[in-house]
Amino acid sequence: MYNSKMIVKQLGLSAGTLRAWETRYGVIQPVRTEGGHRLYSDEDLADLRWLKMETEDKGISIRHAAQQLIKNKALQAEALPLSSYKTPEPKAYFIDMQNNLYAHLVDFDAGKSNALVDLGFSMYQFDDMFHEVLVPLMARVGDEWERGTITAVQEHFISHFVQLRFAQFFRLFQVDSTKPKVLALCPSGEQHQVGLLLFSLFLRRKGLDVIYIGADTPLEGISQLILVKDIQFLCLSLTNPKRLKAGLSFIGSIHKEVPEVELVLGGKAFNGLPKGHSLYPYVIGQSMESWEMWYQREVIKT
Repeated sequence: MYNSKMIVKQLGLSAGTLRAWETRYGVIQPVRTEGGHRLYSDEDLADLRWLKMETEDKGISIRHAAQQLIKNKALQAEALPLSSYKTPEPKAYFIDMQNNLYAHLVDFDAGKSNALVDLGFSMYQFDDMFHEVLVPLMARVGDEWERGTITAVQEHFISHFVQLRFAQFFRLFQVDSTKPKVLALCPSGEQHQVGLLLFSLFLRRKGLDVIYIGADTPLEGISQLILVKDIQFLCLSLTNPKRLKAGLSFIGSIHKEVPEVELVLGGKAFNGLPKGHSLYPYVIGQSMESWEMWYQREVIKT
């Protein structure tokens, strides 16, 4: 449970806005302690985060956003049996949502895809949608593209859709100034950045200040940026194995100028490095479990 101060801090809302959304539009109904203090659930936090995203990023009025939230919850109640609705992590529902979203995306139906994602974020916490739906979806897309069951055009459309949906979350997560700064990029020539974006959001969700550069980043100016912004971790993603030699040269040039920066390497090209390679210890896997293990080991130092 969260008190109002925690909600205000996490979401970057004013206390007045929080109270207005609660009393005027009835979108959340926090419980009250014996002393009269309001306590908010994880579901309340997820609903408020969704409302903020709709009003600030999409320009929708709070009145219409509140109406849509109430409508989404009604749809959820109709779509799920009562027992499934009360389950904290309805795995079967997440699998169904992932399958339906995949079907809409490979059919290039952005309208239905956006509606389904909006419904998911209105019903579940960000972490649930992130870990249980969108990250597995992108892993599936990569596998299907490699097997040739979807075209490059479909893969690009889906990747672009996910990038647009995730980019808006960078503004919603508050930065903890006591935690390290991170620079995230793909070396020059690498266009696939969805994995990097997902990992960057994972870090931002943890409170780290992530400077996200993205795909096809030139070498010029990177070392200076690391020094000026006091970057502790440099995250690089490389998917195309044909770019590995150039990627290693890219890393070598940076490490020569700023050897103190800590490397974090991801993507299928880096995952193919042999265990004896000097950069192998800096490679992390693609699963959420490996990301969490890295975070605990390198950031929390546990």
